Order: sequence, then structure tokens, then C-alpha cells
Amino acid sequence: MTKRRPLWMAPVRLAAAVAAAGLALLLVAPCDVALAACNNITLCEACQLTNCSPNTTEPLKVQCASQGLTELPCSLQFDDGTPIAQLDFSNNLISMVSAAAFQNAVSLQHTLTALILDNNPITSIEAGAFATLTALNHLNMSSLKLAGALSGNMFSTLTALLTLQLDGNQLDTLPANAFDGLTSLQSLNLANNPISILNADTFQGLSSLLSLSLAGAPISTLSSSSFAGLSALTTLNLNRVPLQTLSAQTFQGLSSLTELDLSNKKIAAIPTQAFVGLSSIESLNLQGNPLSKLSEGAISDMPKLTSLDLSNLAITAIPARSFDNLAALGNITLQGNPIAQLTNASFSSVPSLHTLDLSRCKLTSVPAAAFTAATRLSALTLARNAITTIAARALRGLSKLTAFDISNNPLRALPASIFQGLTSLATLNLAHTNCTLLPPALLTPLHALTSISAAGTPLRAIATGTFDGLPALQHLDLSNARITALAPHSLHNLPRLHDLALGGNPLANISSHALGGDLSSLTTLDLSALRIAAIAPHAMSGATNLTTLLLDHNAITALAADTFAGLSRLATLRITSNPALATLAGGAFDGLSALATLDLSRLPVAELPSHVFAGMSSLQSVVLTGVDLHTLQPNAFANLSHVAAISLAGMSLSSLPSHAFGALPALTSLSLDNNPLASLNTDTFAGPLPLLTTLDLSSHGITALPPRTFSGATAVRSLNLAHNAITTIAPDAFLGLSSATQLVLAGNPIAHVSAGSFAGLGALTSLDLSTSALTGIVSGSFSGLANLTTLTVDTPHLRHLFPGSFTGLSSLHHLSIANTCVTALPDGVLSPLVHVRTLSLRNSSLAGAAVSTLTFDGLSQLVALDLSNNDMTAIGDKAFRPLSATRTLNLSSNALGNFTQAASHVFKGMKALQVLDLSSNPFSTPPANLASLSSLRSVCMGDVPLDCCGLEDLRDSGVLDLNCSVAAMCAMPLHLRGARLMDTNGTLCTGPHKHPHSKAWYRQTRNIAALAGGGGLVVVVVVFLAYRHHRSTRRRYAFTTFDDGSADLPHPPPPSSSTPTTSSSRMSRSRSERTPLLLSAFDDSGRTNTHTHDTSSPRRSRRRRGRDDDDDDLNALSIRITQA
Repeated sequence: MTKRRPLWMAPVRLAAAVAAAGLALLLVAPCDVALAACNNITLCEACQLTNCSPNTTEPLKVQCASQGLTELPCSLQFDDGTPIAQLDFSNNLISMVSAAAFQNAVSLQHTLTALILDNNPITSIEAGAFATLTALNHLNMSSLKLAGALSGNMFSTLTALLTLQLDGNQLDTLPANAFDGLTSLQSLNLANNPISILNADTFQGLSSLLSLSLAGAPISTLSSSSFAGLSALTTLNLNRVPLQTLSAQTFQGLSSLTELDLSNKKIAAIPTQAFVGLSSIESLNLQGNPLSKLSEGAISDMPKLTSLDLSNLAITAIPARSFDNLAALGNITLQGNPIAQLTNASFSSVPSLHTLDLSRCKLTSVPAAAFTAATRLSALTLARNAITTIAARALRGLSKLTAFDISNNPLRALPASIFQGLTSLATLNLAHTNCTLLPPALLTPLHALTSISAAGTPLRAIATGTFDGLPALQHLDLSNARITALAPHSLHNLPRLHDLALGGNPLANISSHALGGDLSSLTTLDLSALRIAAIAPHAMSGATNLTTLLLDHNAITALAADTFAGLSRLATLRITSNPALATLAGGAFDGLSALATLDLSRLPVAELPSHVFAGMSSLQSVVLTGVDLHTLQPNAFANLSHVAAISLAGMSLSSLPSHAFGALPALTSLSLDNNPLASLNTDTFAGPLPLLTTLDLSSHGITALPPRTFSGATAVRSLNLAHNAITTIAPDAFLGLSSATQLVLAGNPIAHVSAGSFAGLGALTSLDLSTSALTGIVSGSFSGLANLTTLTVDTPHLRHLFPGSFTGLSSLHHLSIANTCVTALPDGVLSPLVHVRTLSLRNSSLAGAAVSTLTFDGLSQLVALDLSNNDMTAIGDKAFRPLSATRTLNLSSNALGNFTQAASHVFKGMKALQVLDLSSNPFSTPPANLASLSSLRSVCMGDVPLDCCGLEDLRDSGVLDLNCSVAAMCAMPLHLRGARLMDTNGTLCTGPHKHPHSKAWYRQTRNIAALAGGGGLVVVVVVFLAYRHHRSTRRRYAFTTFDDGSADLPHPPPPSSSTPTTSSSRMSRSRSERTPLLLSAFDDSGRTNTHTHDTSSPRRSRRRRGRDDDDDDLNALSIRITQA
């Protein structure tokens, strides 16, 4: 007999079934997604192309980068069959490439020549994925997630492939058949992969390969067969490869290689015949290795080698025959080695040597005949050693030497015959040695010498005849050589000398004959920072072609009338910082008709003579910065018809006379900043100044601008009035400046601007009102500035913005309202700025959810938004939706709490967002799926207490910490606290840890469970109501109890609704006190039939069992619902 299940189990079983189905859906759905081979959308939809039917026979390049794709589209062709030459799917979220990915696009087999897949999280490429792309020339698979061994035969059908990029993956093994079939491949990039071993047959078959990059691979050893099969290779990149060992014949077979860079490795020894087979090598770089010696034959058998870099090794000596069989070697660099001495045979086997660098070694001397065998040597550098002596015959036989550098050595003297035979020497550097004397005949043999530097060498004196016999000398640097005197005629007979530097010497005076003689070619003379107190008349008369004369930082007390006599071609004269030159005598500058630049800065001159500039008809620039002038004579600059720039900055001018700058027709720039000016006259700039474009009146004490102050400067484009004491702007203050494009009023206590404040500035494009006293910007403040493109109102006094604050600024591109006390932005206040591209609200007082949906309404062209250093706690819903063009968003240093919505909602509408800065905020949960933002390139979350659970996708996306000043660190879970998120690996949390509700899987499970539970409850209620309805159609029963001995009493009527009988009162009585339970049935007439539960009657017992089954079910169901 089958046991009946209680009625209440039916809804429970139904609820369990619903929950199980939901759980199955939860578990199966991800598998279904993973098994999908492609995205069932068209190429046009996936790439958001505007023309889906180009209708052309010319193969096109299809750009599908940064679209947020997780799969390749199933359809990879145009609707009209237009051929495709290039597909770019870079910077998406594609995780696999299936075997059928390109099989359905038949047209690609013959037209696709380039496929770009870089910067995708691709972990799997199924066998045969590229099998049909037989026309492919270029395949870019950089920065994917390919790990382990590269699949064999992946490229076997790509016989036309020319370039293959696999750099930036996690490949650690290259199997024997990895590159089978790539017979045409010319460039292979395997950089930045954890490949540690190169097998003997890895590159077999790549007979056409020209370029191979293994940069950044952790390869420590190269065997004799590592590069077998690469006979055509010309370029091998091994940068950042920590090689420790080279085997004999390591590069055997690389007969076409022309350049080999093994710099900065860990190679401690080079075995014999290590470079055998490099028959075409021209350049070999071994710098930065811990090599301590060169074994005989280690560097040999490279007949075409021309350049050898052995710098910064640990070599202490150059043994004989170190460079055998290197017939073409011309350039050897040995700088930075602890080589203490040279022998006669060090370079005897290098007949073609022409350039030798031995700088920064530890040489203490140069022996005789050290370079005798190097007869072709043209450049020898011995700088920065410890050389104290050099043999007289050290350079003997070097007739082709053109450059010799022995600077920065403690060399005390040069042998008298050291330069004998050096008939080709053109450049000699003796700077910063300890030589105290240049003997008169020392340089005589150097007939070809063009340049000598003895700067910083303590020569103390230059004797007569020191430079005799140097007819080709053009550059002579004797600066800072402690020279106290120049002997008469010491610089004579230098007919080609162009540049002479004597600056920084303690010369007290220059005699009238020191610079006499034939200096007709001299063009630049530096006499700065000497101790010259006086310059004798005609002292420089021999330098008739002098164009630049520097006399600054001396002790000149006066300039005689004939000081510059004969310098008719002088174009630049600098006499700055001569603290004793208090007066300028009349005629001091007579004869300087070609002078273009005169710099008299920081002279203690109290007055300018009225005709001080007379005769300077070519003068273009006058610099009087820091001159202690208190007044300026009217027409002080009269008749300077060519002067273009005048600087009167940092003087002591307290007023400017009327027409101070009258009749300067060529003047374009006038600087008057940092003077104690308190006011301006209306005719100060009356001019005419028809070409004046730049006027600097900053850092004065100007309190007001008279009407039409600048009426004579109608061409001014840039006016700087910063850091004055201007409090108000008169309506007509700028009338006449119709050409002005830039106005700077920063640092003025301007408390109010209104309509008319900027009247007359219709062409203005830039206005700076920063650090002013503005507390609010009223409507119409910038009326008339329709061309303004840049506005800066960074002031801590600003508190109020109004809906019309920026009305009329429809051309504005850049707005800065930073460092203010603005706490909120009224809706619509920024709406008129339809063309604004950059907006800074940095370091204001924006608090709470200060930005809402309407805050940025209309700013569709905004590219950069800075909201950093505020007090915002949340981002208003859809606040950034209008910002479709914004590329940079800075929300750093706010008080933003946890983000409860996904990034696609928080930053909804920001389809161009590339840089997002969320650093220095207190949230622990960032917006979910940040990496899914299609254009995002960089996310900064430094100084944020991150809960790193679930941030694996962000970590692996390649956008975190890119170009960020502080790295993102984990605060949770506890085992990762203090760890840099980018330094973690794999899954960070295996289960719900602290905030399970933030996990997507938890939310999905919770939703399904809620659905199942709700469905189960509905089933229970429906079943119960159905059962009640069913029972209501049967005879009604009532339960009645009688006291003992009362069975014969009449039955009471059924209880009314007004006097309910509670079961609790009956249930509280003990079993011994209860009377038998009677079941009363009420028929249609109201009569009651009462039956005692008497089990002694079989008939009655059977009838009772049938009813009891039903009643028990009903009671159980009623009790459960009551309890619930």
C-alpha cells in the first residue's frame, strides 16, 4: 500500500524544483557563453561602421579597435562583398579565437593582408584558426594572455606572412614546429616573454627572417645551435636579456648579421671562437658586462667588424693580440674600464684603428710609442683619467690625428715636443688640467689647429708668442684659467680667430695692445666675470669685425668716449651687473651704428643722459632691467626708429611722463613690470605706437585705470596688469584696445565685474581674473566677449555662480574655476559653454553629490574635466551622460564612497573616456567592470583602501596604474593588505570574503533564490486557497467538547463570528481534563449531527479514518500558515 505524501509537500517540491532550475541556469549559462564561437552580430555593428556597403573593389582597412568586444563577430565581411585588406581588433576584451573564426569569410582568404589582435585578453587560439588566411602578410598578437608553450603548426598555412608580433605574452616554450610554414617571414618579435631556453630547432625553416627580437626574455645561456637556420638574419635584439654564458660558436650560421648588441648582460667570460661565423658583422656592443679580461682570440674572426664597444667592463689591461684578425676595425671604445696602463703592443694588431676612446679609465701615464702601430688614428680621447705624465714620444707617428682630448687630468706639464709631427691636429682639449704654463713653442707645430680649449686650467699668464704660428686657429677658450695678465701682443697673429673666451679670469685691465694686431676675423669676445675696472681707449680697435662683446659682471667704473672705437660692426653689447658703473658719459657709445642689442641691466645708473642712444640708428632692443632709475625723461627714446623691444622692468620708476614713449614706430614689446607705479596718465601711451603688441604693467601699485588709458596703443594684443591694486574697472578703461587678445588681471582686489567692464575688448580670447576678490559672477559679466576662448577665475573668494554667469561665452574652450569656495553648481550654469573643451573645478568646495544630470548638460565637446580636491561623496545619477567627448576625468582627492553600480552606469555616455583618476578617495569598492569601458587607457586608484577581491579583470586589463604617480594598493582581504594590486597573480579571493554582496555571482545567486522562494510561496498560497474552496463545497464541520456526563444535553448552536472560540484556551488544558472530541456536522437546515470518537465501532472507525486523513491534512496546513 502506497503511503500518502502530506499535501504541504507539493508546494515545497515545486519551490525546490524552481530553485534547482535557477541554479542549473546559473551554472550552465557561463559554460554556454564560453562555448560560443563568435558574436552573432555583423561586422558593421561590431565596429560601429557608418557605411556597411562601401561598394568598392579596392580592399579596405577596417578599424574595430576599442569597441569593448568580448568575441569576434561571426560575420567578417561587408554586406556588399567589398574586399577587406586589414582588420584591427586591438584593445578589445576578446578572450579566444576559435578554429572557425575566419572560415566563414571566404573573401578574406584572398584579400586580408593584415590582422591586428594586440591588447586583448586572449588565452586560447584553437588549431587551424588562421588556416584560411593564406594571403596574410602581417599578424599582430602583441600583449595577449597566451601562456605556456606556443601551439605547434599554428601558422603552418601562412606562407605569405612577413611580420609576426608575439611580444608581451606569457610564452615560456617554443616547440620545434612553432613556426613551421613561415617560409616568407622577415620579422619576428618575441620580446617580453618568459622564454628561458632556445631549442636547437626552434627557428629551423625561417630562412627569410631578417629581424628577431628576444628583448626582455630571461635567457641565461646560448648554445651553439640556438640560432640555427637563421642564415638571412641581419638584426638581433637581445636587450634586457640576462645572458650569463656564451658557448663556442654561439652565433654560428648568422652569416648575414650586421649588428650584435650584447650590452648590459651578465657575461663574465667570452670563450674562444664565440663569434665565429659572424662574417658580415659590422658593430659589436659588449658594454656593461662583468668582463674582467679579454682572452686571446676571444674577439676575432670578424673580417667586416668596424665598431667595437667595450666600455664599462672590468678590464684592467689590453694584452697583445687582443684584436687579432679584425682587419676592418676602426672604432674601439674602452671608456670606464679600470685600465691602469698601456703597453706598446696594446693596439699593434689593429691597423685600421681611427677612433680610440680611453676616457674614464685609471691611466696614470701615457708611455712612449703606446699608439705607434695605430698610424691611422684620427681621434684619441684620454679625458677623465689620472694622468700626471705623458711621454714626449707618446703621440709620435700619429700624423693623421685630428682630435686629441686629455682634459680633466692632473697633468702638470706637457713635454715641449709632444705635438711634433701632428700636422693634421685640428682640435686640442686641455681643459681642467693642472698645467700652469703653455710654453711659447709648444703649439707651433700645429699648423692645422682650429680649436683650443684650456678652460679651467690654471695658466695664470699668457706669454707673448704663445699662439704664434697658428694661422688656422678659429676658437680659443681661456675662460676660468686664472689669468691675471695678458702680455702685449699675446693674441697677435691670429688672422682667422672667430671666438675668444676670456671670461672668469681675474684680469684687472686689458692693455691697449693685448688685443691689437691682426684680429680682423674675431666676431665674439667674452670678457665677462673678470675684474676689469677700466678699458683703455682703442683696446679692441683691431677687432674690426667684432659682432658680440660681453663685459658683464666686471668692476668697470667708467666708459671712456673711445672705448668702443673701431667696432663699427658690433651688434650685441652686454655690460650688465657692473656695480661701480654709476654714470654713462656722453659719447660712450659713439660709433656703434650697427648695434642692435644693448643690455645695461642692473647698473646703478640713476639717470639716462638725454642723448645716450644717439647714433644707434640700428638699435632694436634696449634692456634696462634693474637699473636704479627713478624718473624717465620725456622722449628718452626719441629717434630710435628701429627699436622693437624695451625693458624697463625692476626699476624705481614711480611715475611715467606724458609721451614717455612717443614716436617709436617699430616698438612691439614694452616691459614696465615691477616698478612702484601708482597711477597711469591718459597720455602715457599716446604714442603713436602703431606696432606695440605686448605691454607688461604687472606688479605695480596701480589702483585705477583712467578712461582710454591705452588709446594710443591700438595694436596691443597682450596686456598684463597682474598684481596691482585695481579694485574696480571703469566701463571705458579698455576702449581703444580693439586688437587685444590677452588680458591678465590676476592678483588684483577686483570685487565686482559687470556688463560693460570689458567694453572695447571684442577680440579678446584670453582673460585671467585669478586670485581676485570676486565673490560672485553675476549674469552678463562677460557680455561683449563673444570671441573669448580661455577664462581663468581661480580665486578663493568666489562663492556664488548663477545661471547666467557665463552667458555669451559660446566660443569658450578652456574654463578654470579652481581654488574657490563654490559648494554647488546651479543647474544650467555651464549650459552656454557649448564649445568648452577643458573645465577645471579643482580644489573648490564642491560637497556631497555636487554634480547632477543637468550640471554638465550641453558640454558635448568637453575633452578634460578636473573635479579633484573637492569634498564630493557621491556622483549624481547619469551626471556624466552629456560628456560623450571627454577623454580625461579627474576625481582624485574627494570623499567618494563605495560605488554600488557598474562602470557602464556611473560613466554612462562617456564613450571616449581614456584616463580616469580615482586616487585618494575613501571607497573600497570601485565601479564594477571598469575595464569594460571601451576607450579606457589608464585608471589611477592610488591611496585608495581597495578591497581587491574581484578586481582581477581590472588588474589584468593593462590600464591600471598606467602613468599614475601612486600605485593601487590592497587594503582587503587581510592576506593582501599592503600589496600592490599589479603585483598580485591569479584569483585573489576564492569565496565571499567581507562584502559578498559586491560579487556578481552572489548577486545572481541571490536573485535566483529570491525568485525561487517567491515562486514557492505563491504555490503554497494557491494550493491552500484551492483546498479551502474545495472544502467549502462539502459539509461543514465544527469541533465541540462536552463535559463528562453531558452527552444527553442539547447541542449548542455553532459559534458566531462575534464570539470566536480560541483553540489556545482548549490547548492549554491538560489531557486529563479534556472531554471526548465530538465532530458536529451542520446540514443545510442547520441541524447538527454529533458523533463521539468512539473507536469501538468498526463502522464508525472506518468512517472516522477517512475523515481524519483529510482533517489532519487541513489542520497541518492551517497550523503552518498560522505560524508563518
